[in-house]
Amino acid sequence: MAREQRFISGIFNYCDRWCERCQYTARCRVYRDTHRMEQRHQRKGQPVGGLEVALKDVARSFEKARRLLERWAKAQNLDLNEMVQAGEEAAHQRAEGDLDEHPLVREATSYMKACGELIKKLGPVFNKARDDAKGRAGFMDVGAEAGELARVREALEVLSWDYTLICIKVRRAVSGLLGPLAEETGSRDASTSDAAGSAFVARKCLIRSKAALTRVYEWDRSRGDEVIDLLVTAERLQRGLEGQLPGCIDFCWPPNEEE
Repeated sequence: MAREQRFISGIFNYCDRWCERCQYTARCRVYRDTHRMEQRHQRKGQPVGGLEVALKDVARSFEKARRLLERWAKAQNLDLNEMVQAGEEAAHQRAEGDLDEHPLVREATSYMKACGELIKKLGPVFNKARDDAKGRAGFMDVGAEAGELARVREALEVLSWDYTLICIKVRRAVSGLLGPLAEETGSRDASTSDAAGSAFVARKCLIRSKAALTRVYEWDRSRGDEVIDLLVTAERLQRGLEGQLPGCIDFCWPPNEEE
């Protein structure tokens, strides 16, 4: 029981999935379960991260979730089939095109495409600069250059991790904003809602991605126009999220352990 109490309830709901950089992995049940699965595969000599193994893990997780949900529904005297049907009908009340045409989703999609293109272009440029520095390391001091390249590599890692996640989280946030529940309740605040939580993750990624873009701009001015356009888009997207979902600014995550 003491081991179970160390976990923070729902901490994984609004994280950026970058476990290697998270200080709360010891408090995260998903991280614990994922680590256990990897250890089990290693003991069996199975490849960690292989597609077939991953699909089996997903199926096992879904089956576990199904059993827990059925147990909960039975305790609450609820009919799961009726709940699923009602949810499907509500989802079809809004066309997918409405979501795609929302200004924030269009902005996020534009950012994702442009950032992806920039990353593709910068990869070979960075590799060449790194190899050149290594080649000169034997007969000259390249310490300052190596330090700068390390910072650029960090910036590229951030951009590569965030650019698709930003779009995904913005879509989820806007979906919650436009969804049937928001329309019925008229709620736009909901600092603890899924929409605000998703916007919180997107905003967090945008802030650190803007810092990463600034680093790239300082390193390679030849891509200046592309980088500046991305910075403008990211800033506009962040302000849009803060305006549409102000709860994302003060969203408390990880959640209060006492809740």
